[in-house]
Amino acid sequence: MPSIDYLLDRHEVEVRARVQGLREEAERINAALVEAERDLDHVEITRATLAAVVGRQPAPAHAETPEPVAEPAATVPATVPTWQEGQSVADLPAHYRPLWRAISRYDRPVRAGQLRDDLGLEPVAAKTEGVRAKLKKLAARGWIERGDRGAFWVPADRRC
Repeated sequence: MPSIDYLLDRHEVEVRARVQGLREEAERINAALVEAERDLDHVEITRATLAAVVGRQPAPAHAETPEPVAEPAATVPATVPTWQEGQSVADLPAHYRPLWRAISRYDRPVRAGQLRDDLGLEPVAAKTEGVRAKLKKLAARGWIERGDRGAFWVPADRRC
């Protein structure tokens, strides 16, 4: 009969392997989610750009009554607005939205390097600094809070 220690060790190895497999799957799913959100942001930018361009084009002289151009539901802001009650991620510039979604998933302060990884960016200083610069701008405009040690978080009243 195997000893209790042997059985416990074998069970621990199995559980650790399962935990590791689930962590790897979660990382894969998170990377796929970040990529899909980035693709969605690109679609939103393209739609807004096309609506703006088509809306400014003069009608050809030979054309009959032009089809009305649908205005985008919300224009894409060029800069980060100051946060106000009732705003949502749609009020941010499109290139800030993936970062907002990434930091909003955390219930604790998080650093730029972790968010860089969450966004699937290369683990190089330039990418980390780019994320940090965006975080600082979001903090300066009141969307997030910044701690003493370079950690950022979304206050509960600003989650959208």
